[in-house]
Amino acid sequence: MSADQEEFPGLKEAFLQAPKHLGSTKRVTAALRECIVETRLGPGAWIREDAIAKLLGVSRTPIRDAISILVDEDLVVRLPNRGAQVAPLLMDDLIAAYALRQQVEGLAARLATIRTSPQLVAELRAVNQQLRAAIDTRDTDAWHAANMRFHAVLRAHTGNKYIERFGKHLDNVIRRFHGRTASQLSQPHDGFEEHEAIIEAIDKGNVDEAEKLSIAHMRSARATRFALMTGD
Repeated sequence: MSADQEEFPGLKEAFLQAPKHLGSTKRVTAALRECIVETRLGPGAWIREDAIAKLLGVSRTPIRDAISILVDEDLVVRLPNRGAQVAPLLMDDLIAAYALRQQVEGLAARLATIRTSPQLVAELRAVNQQLRAAIDTRDTDAWHAANMRFHAVLRAHTGNKYIERFGKHLDNVIRRFHGRTASQLSQPHDGFEEHEAIIEAIDKGNVDEAEKLSIAHMRSARATRFALMTGD
């Protein structure tokens, strides 16, 4: 393994996995984003344009463009006359993200219920069964993936691209804290029943109930994560 690969673990693999038709900027952005939200690149890690360009076999232009995009997503910060670093992990950021996420997910549930279909309900149930299986096997990584997928499916059926985009942004902020809590989980927070209740409300076309349950679910998830992080 080269020194650059050691400095940026998993970056080249993530870049090569990104579809080539996306173009260099989008592939670099996706690869860097994945490494940051999965904490392979930790807070304060320098995003060295020359080293990344050499590692990925691209010019520095897509690296600079990717950095600008990730700055807008609050994943990278620029330091005047010094360069760019992975943004710090701050509790205030997690608090703010969850405060917004409960409103976004509540609205997503409301809009998805208005547009509900048998296909949506079936897709949500299938994803929630994946979450159930992860709980049964105590597979924390699979649980997190299924949980994120459940809410992504819900947002995708709102018909509102801004909810989808903003929801992904908030997901990435929250995913960065996953590594801090995963090792502490002997049994993941069981969101299965809460998801089932949301699905039932959507299936019945109960708009207000779906929204209320989604907001309550986010509050519960926030309380669980904070308790794990603070040891309460």
